[in-house]
Amino acid sequence: MTLVLPDGYQYVAASLLSAAWVIVWQIVRIGSARKAAGIPYPQLYAENTQLKENPAALRYNCVQRCHQNTLESIPLILIS
Repeated sequence: MTLVLPDGYQYVAASLLSAAWVIVWQIVRIGSARKAAGIPYPQLYAENTQLKENPAALRYNCVQRCHQNTLESIPLILIS
């Protein structure tokens, strides 16, 4: 049995791999932003009191929301 893939199929694999790398890159960014803001695990977002005390907490919330947004939309992108 021989599996024959159409020309250009490597672009499909490259797009799936690049999506995975974007998610890994975002995870690394979240880790550094969490450390800079001092947000303890398992807290998902900085609370309002933390936002008022620490400007890095707002940046952490933005990075975290960006990652969550990617996770919400990636299934549709991968299926497409």
